Amino acid sequence: MAVTFTTKVQWPDNPRRLQATDFGIKVPSGLSDAHVREPNFVDVSVMSTKSKEHAVGQGSALSIVNGLVTRELGVTFANPEQQWKELSGSKTGPGRFQFQGGEMFLELQLGIYVILHVKPDPADRVSKQIFAEVYGHELLHVVDEVTLLESLPDDLKGDAEISKLLTQPFNYGTSRQTMAAAATEFRDYVRKRIGGLVVSDHWAAKTNERAGRRDSPDEYRKVQDRINTLRAKQANP
Repeated sequence: MAVTFTTKVQWPDNPRRLQATDFGIKVPSGLSDAHVREPNFVDVSVMSTKSKEHAVGQGSALSIVNGLVTRELGVTFANPEQQWKELSGSKTGPGRFQFQGGEMFLELQLGIYVILHVKPDPADRVSKQIFAEVYGHELLHVVDEVTLLESLPDDLKGDAEISKLLTQPFNYGTSRQTMAAAATEFRDYVRKRIGGLVVSDHWAAKTNERAGRRDSPDEYRKVQDRINTLRAKQANP
């Protein structure tokens, strides 16, 4: 049965949008207003904790000191109870399950954090410019993640292992289980298994490469030099 891969970007920790024009923030091409979110302003300890909790790979000096975009990728099914049919008709396990087609969601959860000491002061024009430098850099990470997500459906269509899971019958469960219990457990298992394949084989290396490129020493230096220039201007108006 055919599967349709649908992408979703979610912002569970950043529910409100940010007006980029209020701070002179340059929004990268490819991002809509829906992806420009009010950041969470946090101290160094929280920033460090968030960086470790959400690490896909190694972080950078810039992401830890000034800002951080967290990212987590998972998969869900539009209607798992209907999309995974049990073929044996038995009331007890093990069951024989097969995908019936339909929509599978690639769900990317993003979060954006900015260090507390660059929170803009509405009365201080330079502080708003410093914030814009930090936040604008984080938006580059956001556009990288959004465009990577959008490329995944085409990649997944050629994945033999995922295709096998979505086409061939799959035996799962034990004779001690009711079929209802086996089916519930199976749907969770197959979601996590496919999600693991998507992350490990198609997403993790690419997201790390993009994050590393944005936070390379040369790119970090450019941003930090602009921030240092603004701080000097702020200290000597």
